[in-house]
This record gives sequence, structure tokens and C-alpha cells, in this order.
Amino acid sequence: MEPSTPSLTRIQTESKTIILASYTHFITLALFFLPLSITLITSPSTLDYILSVDYILTFDHKRIIYILTIIMIYILTICGTATITYSTHQRFLNNLVNLQTVLKSLTYNFLPLAFTVFIAHVIICLISLACFTFVGLILMFVQKLGYVVDYNVVYVILGCVLVVIIMFFYVNWSLAYVVVVVESKWGFSALIRSWYLVKGMRFVSLVIMLYFGVFGGLIVLMCSGYIGVLVFTLGSIFIMMFWLRITAANTLLYNYCKVLHGELVVTEVVEDFGCDYADFPTDVEKVPRGVNVAVA
Repeated sequence: MEPSTPSLTRIQTESKTIILASYTHFITLALFFLPLSITLITSPSTLDYILSVDYILTFDHKRIIYILTIIMIYILTICGTATITYSTHQRFLNNLVNLQTVLKSLTYNFLPLAFTVFIAHVIICLISLACFTFVGLILMFVQKLGYVVDYNVVYVILGCVLVVIIMFFYVNWSLAYVVVVVESKWGFSALIRSWYLVKGMRFVSLVIMLYFGVFGGLIVLMCSGYIGVLVFTLGSIFIMMFWLRITAANTLLYNYCKVLHGELVVTEVVEDFGCDYADFPTDVEKVPRGVNVAVA
């Protein structure tokens, strides 16, 4: 059966179906994202403190606590990404997995994934630094020629260019962490592999990123200005669910990219996932049997 190019709606629907079929399983794994979600909701006040003169000029136990907290959030976020990616991929292939198996997968996925994320951030930082340096040299040259520079305009243009460049790279690397978990490739190999797989599907990857990014950002903005416990709690849960959904969506996109590149052969696609279920162990309630695939 010739696979059609997946749309945002299709990926959303199928990722939601997979999550709902094993809701308890995925919600348990999504708790890894909760510290990050809480941090994003409280980020304005935390960022104001970190950028304050008192924080910069002093080194005390509070700074150590902040650093350790950031490291812990980073570790838990990677754990959530790795486990949810692993679970979603296995559900797509209609394989049996349980919570113990998924957590065990962290023993060989965590370090490669952490290193890959680190490499990606280093590259983005170097590109940003090169962009700032290039613009700075141009401004120095223009000023020597006697022209007056409006720095406000320069900052706006530079910011827009950086956003476009960063989004371009993140779209092409959107499948890198899936590659690490599924194919055991890491570092530059995972980034290059993602760049290849997403070829021809960059628009879909961009739409997924913008969809979850915009709505997630709006929730952060709406909730960060309130101190109420209810709003804070609901906002954190919503952000946690957004991280769960975008992780599952990118995992499905990875599999569809492999299908479109001829690396997976779809042998059967059932449009209504609810029509055929299989019983699994107690921690995995029901798993949709929607797609049967084989290695090409």
C-alpha cells in the first residue's frame, strides 16, 4: 500500500490514539517533564533573579542550588524524551512493552541522547556567535564610513535572522533524538541522519514545532503572571502534556519519514484504530493495532 504524506492532523490523531490506548503508561512517563513544566511557568521571576546584580556578584548556596536544579531538570527531561520516544515507537510497530522495559532502555539511551543534545546546543551557540561577530564587523565598517546606525533596527533584524536560522536547524534535527533511541546512533551521526530523514517532510516538522510551540508558549504566558495555586497547577500539567504530545508526534513523524524513504513497508493500515485492540500486561492497558510495518 502506497503511504500518503502525513499531515499535522493525521500525526496528531494517531499520536493521541497511541497515548490514550496506554494512558496510564504515558502519563507516568510524562511526569519526567513536570519539573521542566513548573520551571517554565515560574521562569519570569526566576530569570529576573538570575539576571540581577546580587546574583551575579555573589556566590552562595542559593546559586549552587539553582545550578543543581537546572542539571536535575535537564536529566529528567532527557529521561522523559527517551522513554516516551521508545514507547511511542514500539506502539507504532505494535510491539509489546511495559514500564520496566522502557525504564531499562534508559541505561543505554540516556548518555548518547544527552551528548547529542549537548552537541546540537553547542553548534547553535557557535552559529549564533558567528552571526553576532559578522554583524558586529559590518557595523564597525559602516560606522567608519561615517554612517549613523540605528541599533534598535539592527537588533530587530538580527533577532529575526537568528530565529529563522535556529528554527531551520531544529527542524532538520527534529528527529535526532528519535534516531538516538531507535537506531542507537548519537552525536553528529544522529544529527546527520535526522537531516536526511526529514528531507521532503520539513514543512510537516515545522508545522508540528510551530503548533505545539505557539500554544505551549501562550499557556506559559497566560499562567506565568498568576500566583494562584490552581492556575499554576493546571498550567504545569498542560505544559507537561504538550511535551508528551510533541515527543510522540515527532516519533511518529520519524516512522513516516522512514516509510517515505522506503526503509519501512506499510503492510496494513487500519483507519479506525479503535476497531482492533490487543490485551497487554496490567501497566499497558490497550494498544492500537493500526499499522503493521516491515523493514524494507
